[in-house]
Amino acid sequence: MTETLIEDETIRLRALRSDDAGAHLAGCDRIIIDRLGAGSQLTRDEVSHWLRQNAQTWVNGGDVFDLGIEDRQSGLLAGCVGIQRGLDYLSAGQVNLTYALYPQWRGRGLATRAVRLAMEIGRRRGPVSEFVIRVATDNPESSRVAARAGLRLVRTTEDDHGQLLWHVAPASAQYTRR
Repeated sequence: MTETLIEDETIRLRALRSDDAGAHLAGCDRIIIDRLGAGSQLTRDEVSHWLRQNAQTWVNGGDVFDLGIEDRQSGLLAGCVGIQRGLDYLSAGQVNLTYALYPQWRGRGLATRAVRLAMEIGRRRGPVSEFVIRVATDNPESSRVAARAGLRLVRTTEDDHGQLLWHVAPASAQYTRR
């Protein structure tokens, strides 16, 4: 049974489960692997460990976890959205959001919907001063998602992940369709 945490008319965010391993492995194309910095295709053991870790972190109220993005009509896993607090590069109250859609689900506005719903989950899980989406400068698609979700570009930084564009929105930001 799917544990729906939040949904809209198109997608639901839910806790990841061990039976998501096959869909995640099949969906991780070269774009996702490169963005993760994994270098090569993930193994079933690595994905299974990641799924177990996420389930435990979610249940225990941890600060860094991913949720599944599920298509409501088909019930299929379309990708993942991450909600992260307490990371070294974040200030107190900032929540970083990440997202990845599997190839067959891209270009439908699902990432924007997932970000909007993840912001609500972030608010439910604890105090938020602002939401952050950090995007590699060579990833304009993700910058467009951030803009459609209501975040605005505020600065560029450089770290181990290269040059990153910081998109932010205050915690009170409400999604508006564009």
